[in-house]
Amino acid sequence: KSGILSFPSSSSANSLVSICVADNPQPFAIGHVTPGTSSENVGVGTKGVAVKIVSCYGDDWWRQGKLAREESGGKEGGRGSTFGGNYEDDGYGNIGFVEGKVVLGLQRVQQEEITKQEDQWGEEEHDVKDGVDAINISSEETKSSSEANNDNNNKVDEDEEDEVDMDDLLLLSFYRSLLTITPSSLPMPISTYYSKHLLPSRPPDTTLDFKQSSYKKLGVFLLEQAGTDIIKVKPSQDGKDKVAFLSSVNKNHMALRDAKKQRRTEEGSDEKSSSSSSKKKKMAIVTLYIIPPHIVNLLQLDKDAVKATHAKSEARRGTGFLTLPECRDILNDYITVTPSTSSSSLIDEYDPECVFLNGPLCDALYKPSKKQSSSTPTSYPESTTRKDLMELWIDKMETGYAIVQMPGNVIVDMKRGKPPMVKIEVECRQNKKKFVTRVRGLEEYNINPAN
Repeated sequence: KSGILSFPSSSSANSLVSICVADNPQPFAIGHVTPGTSSENVGVGTKGVAVKIVSCYGDDWWRQGKLAREESGGKEGGRGSTFGGNYEDDGYGNIGFVEGKVVLGLQRVQQEEITKQEDQWGEEEHDVKDGVDAINISSEETKSSSEANNDNNNKVDEDEEDEVDMDDLLLLSFYRSLLTITPSSLPMPISTYYSKHLLPSRPPDTTLDFKQSSYKKLGVFLLEQAGTDIIKVKPSQDGKDKVAFLSSVNKNHMALRDAKKQRRTEEGSDEKSSSSSSKKKKMAIVTLYIIPPHIVNLLQLDKDAVKATHAKSEARRGTGFLTLPECRDILNDYITVTPSTSSSSLIDEYDPECVFLNGPLCDALYKPSKKQSSSTPTSYPESTTRKDLMELWIDKMETGYAIVQMPGNVIVDMKRGKPPMVKIEVECRQNKKKFVTRVRGLEEYNINPAN
């Protein structure tokens, strides 16, 4: 509702209305009036939706019609008699209908064409003047003057290339900087925008020098961009500075949409490169388990399995450091085939999740320690679930850790106990005006802070 400049007073709910932009009377969309909408509750300062769009220029219906015209070859040539557009570009003969993406006012489009024509005429006059000057040069001075002109022309061309490059760099940094601005930060002083948004948005290893650009000053550049409706600027209170504040940013502008797509593409490539480089330096901590000797003797476990003789990593072979799957497999082998009979299983044949407990297994997992023992006798359960048994088994294991470098699964260090902590300490100095951060414990992970 807030963007509507005029609304027909005779329109009622669900009636069809046509929609056009300011300074371009040809409609570009049609829609239904929403209930409760009238000419009295639309305009600046109102909220809500006044018209529900049915079809508009550039939507799927327009694309289907464009495809049908291209296949049948039924396009009409020439320009529209009323709105100066070309029927061949699918703009319905309206010069303000641009490529099915945007609709502009006729006065703005005509002004842009006049500016382009004036620039072209200026270039032609400059060429004619140079030709007349060249005719007046005497034949004796032709050789020396032509060499001097060639040198000057080369310098001018180099300067023009520098200006074009700086203009492109400035425009690229400008589009990127607008993507970093939030609506809550507006209006923003131009000095703040320049230091916190424009300069940080330039590509790496580049420098913005306005003197090498065609604009020479930041204010001239921003005024030109404000003419394209991508931004709005405000003057200072005394009116001396015409470009004192950046008041708004049009995030729906086509240039900003293209800049956002380009940024996503660059971020995707950066993530791929960073992920490939991070793989080379990735460190991981893996929890390992050691079966206590008294449990090994009670259950008569396989010595090779307990010592991890057949581990995939050579660094763990024969050390007794087991991974979680290896530790679980040892218990599964025990309850499947017990050492005493070499054939009987502790698993209930009618309920595979139920496990019967024998004497050694009860002593290993349920027998209280000397500190926990009391005068009352301890009663052991006859059976338990496989899940509870596995949790109790892991709880009885001694723990260790390994620092693994990835990719390659290279074990850098392997010890008993818990992995060392990395401590980050922040110390304030000079009455909390300066802070010093200290990181301790990186040497345990073979990380050199200097790098």
